[in-house]
Amino acid sequence: MDIFQNVAVVLRTYNNNADTVKSVSRALKNGAGLVIVVVNASDEATRGNVRAWLAGLKQANERRLVIIEMNEGYSWCNALNVAFAHIRQHNRCAHIRSEQVIDFVVGCSNEVLWERSHLEAMLVEANTSSCIGVVGTSFEGRENGNVVDLGTSYVHPRNTFMLIRWEAFLAVGHFDAVCDGLGGMEDLHFIMNMMLCGNFVWKHLDLNIRLIVGKNHNQGVKEARELDAMRKMVKYFRDVVDGISELVERVESTLLFFKISGL
Repeated sequence: MDIFQNVAVVLRTYNNNADTVKSVSRALKNGAGLVIVVVNASDEATRGNVRAWLAGLKQANERRLVIIEMNEGYSWCNALNVAFAHIRQHNRCAHIRSEQVIDFVVGCSNEVLWERSHLEAMLVEANTSSCIGVVGTSFEGRENGNVVDLGTSYVHPRNTFMLIRWEAFLAVGHFDAVCDGLGGMEDLHFIMNMMLCGNFVWKHLDLNIRLIVGKNHNQGVKEARELDAMRKMVKYFRDVVDGISELVERVESTLLFFKISGL
């Protein structure tokens, strides 16, 4: 099997055994060059569990699998920032060794059932232009085997399975932890910042990747929380670009596509 040596997959987990092991196995099987698992290790009673569950995979994939345990300060944004900090170090060392660096990072949920062909399609799209900073996709929500509507918050690219160009991340610098307090949507916040700070664009494919919902959270509650976060972000970014016609047009066209211009 060919390995995508320039692709890293980032997984965040709250000590979920079966889903984490399956998700890591899937990422390795589908050819990710680097798989980073960031674990909420704040609870001493469960600390070390994920490392133990993944011991066999780690032994078989020493250089491809990295497990980072956060003993404090874990949140969705902080976990992403820790993973990207590791990639920054990885790339620096790879450059010195004249090895392949990470060019693309996939933010990935444990509940998304992606295949190698999905990653290949996103890489093909990203490589059509160096200005493409993010490639997202549609999802087919499944709950108890039934197709469910995922709502407005899934119209735009999501860290559920979202390809990020490394240079686009460098232009933004981080995932803003303010999103943790707003109710999530760090992916939307990142995309808007990416367009403003780095002059990158986003693409959205219709791959319809299967996504299992309702297992580790209530989808309706999640959607309501995320819609509220999106309302606050819409107001924030409109205020940021107010009076700058070029940026206003860019922001408004994106909000219209994401079906959130009226929020």
